[in-house]
Amino acid sequence: MPECTVVSAFISNVNSRGDRNIQKYLDYGRALFSVRIPQIIFMERDVFREGFATSEKEGVGSPSVELGHVTILFFEKTDMYFHELRDSITEFSVDTQHPHKDTLDYMFVQCHKTEWVAKAIAFDKTRLGGSSPGMYVWLDFGIRHMFRSDIAFEVELYRTRDRCLAMSDSNKSPGVVYAAGCWNPHCVYYQDIYRQIHWIFAGSVFAGNADALLEFAERTKEKCLSIVSQKRRLMWEVNVWYLVFLDKRTLFSFYRADHNASILSGLFV
Repeated sequence: MPECTVVSAFISNVNSRGDRNIQKYLDYGRALFSVRIPQIIFMERDVFREGFATSEKEGVGSPSVELGHVTILFFEKTDMYFHELRDSITEFSVDTQHPHKDTLDYMFVQCHKTEWVAKAIAFDKTRLGGSSPGMYVWLDFGIRHMFRSDIAFEVELYRTRDRCLAMSDSNKSPGVVYAAGCWNPHCVYYQDIYRQIHWIFAGSVFAGNADALLEFAERTKEKCLSIVSQKRRLMWEVNVWYLVFLDKRTLFSFYRADHNASILSGLFV
């Protein structure tokens, strides 16, 4: 039976920001987990023990933990393929007013979103005997901060789930990646793609079926590896995704959104 599965991840200590500490992110995670939609979440063991384990032994010696509708897959910073590329990135420099937030480690996490979705699909295929039914929706772990309350977030996420299931049930979903977008993707932009942020993609939400998302993940990884190899740098995932879009525009279907409730309310409409 088709499902709508949320995928997310939280990796700690990749940057520093005054408005959100780890405890705040754990609170956002609890708000996400409280919504009874199938979820696959990638998380460090230490973070799980601090914020979500119900006993000292929970998760010890296991690659994953089942918390009802939430599956935690343990994942460390060093598990990212970027870890082995760090020494190759000698020209990292981005134009930002928040240098303590927009660090190289932060870029690693941002650019790994599509990889986590691909891993979630692979996990489903393993446990479901080779199939990955339905749709997958990436949500940033801290997306709750875009909503005025826990209830507003919960209601909008259930509405998104219902639209997602309706699309899966009716087989209306083409093989595209549904992406929240802030800027018109069909305009020409003259900013430096390697240094200045481009908000064609909003970044915090994207969705699709397994085939579309696996192609997105493959193309994103290829683009990241090319940028590191040729430019010795890396930047925000939304910039990398824009380059992927330019290579294959037909892979994406944008809906207009901003970093507020519209980032979910416009999905699958």
